[in-house]
Amino acid sequence: MADVELSSFGDFRLGDWVVQPPLNRITRGNSTVSIEMKMMQVLVCLTKHAGDLVGRQELIDTVWAT
Repeated sequence: MADVELSSFGDFRLGDWVVQPPLNRITRGNSTVSIEMKMMQVLVCLTKHAGDLVGRQELIDTVWAT
């Protein structure tokens, strides 16, 4: 899998949080947190594989692909 393309991944909910990958931010109520792109890529990768075990090497290959 190539690196995670955040601009093509729509907003989604994670518990009480709304995750906005293209903007690299998560929001809950009136609280908004900006996170680094790599952190968002990890979150999106794990979300794409919800319910499955994602190994360290798969994360490295997906998020840190060159």
